[in-house]
Amino acid sequence: MVYNELRRIPATAWAEALERFPEDDGPEPVPPPDRPPARVVDLPEVLALRALLMDRRVAFDTVDRWIRALTQTTRMLDYERPLVWTADHVANRIMQIVNGSDGSTWSTLEVVRELWAWHPDRPYIEAQSERLLLWLEAVLASRDHGTARP
Repeated sequence: MVYNELRRIPATAWAEALERFPEDDGPEPVPPPDRPPARVVDLPEVLALRALLMDRRVAFDTVDRWIRALTQTTRMLDYERPLVWTADHVANRIMQIVNGSDGSTWSTLEVVRELWAWHPDRPYIEAQSERLLLWLEAVLASRDHGTARP
């Protein structure tokens, strides 16, 4: 049901919500301790997330779709590590998808939810999750208040 609602929200509603997105005043992320490998899919956090999803017996095609969304987002963010993504990073990727880029809004939101549920830096992720939720609520509110096109 949420997926269908998100698909009907026009790019203008997403953009209006992004313009009203407050500045991030939350904690800084703990920097990753290791050098990133050459391939995004070989990052320790991506491998750990894949293993976690497989252990939870998430369907292989779903895991594949989510990992693809994760790697596409990483590339779009100039290879910024998923461990240090902010709500702004995720919002900008969603804006790129909504404006016609390759990718799936829903898969991206799902994999970010899974990544952040696993993420070891709880204070940082809790602050970013709150910010992302505020932005998504603003997107839905702009649609509900008639500022978005049908």
